[in-house]
Amino acid sequence: MTSISRSESLRLLRGYLGHIEYWDAEGGDTFLMLNAREWLEDHLTDLTLAEKAALAAGDERLLKLSRNRVDATLDVEYLRETAKVVSNSQLPSKMAA
Repeated sequence: MTSISRSESLRLLRGYLGHIEYWDAEGGDTFLMLNAREWLEDHLTDLTLAEKAALAAGDERLLKLSRNRVDATLDVEYLRETAKVVSNSQLPSKMAA
């Protein structure tokens, strides 16, 4: 597992949450959201409790966003892949509550 700086970790978390907030089925950049979430999953222990709570809340929004998507774009496929990462996450879903 590769280690990166604290500032890079926070940048990835903010980027992931921003991608969820402004997601577009034809944006062409959802792969960045998937990459950030995969990295965050591999480094959950590096996050503070507040950061984990923010991540869990973002994950809940992502799962809602991914439900019943019928668009046939590459971004939708990446959204579904990100939802799979979230569904299999070691992050307790109750943290979003």
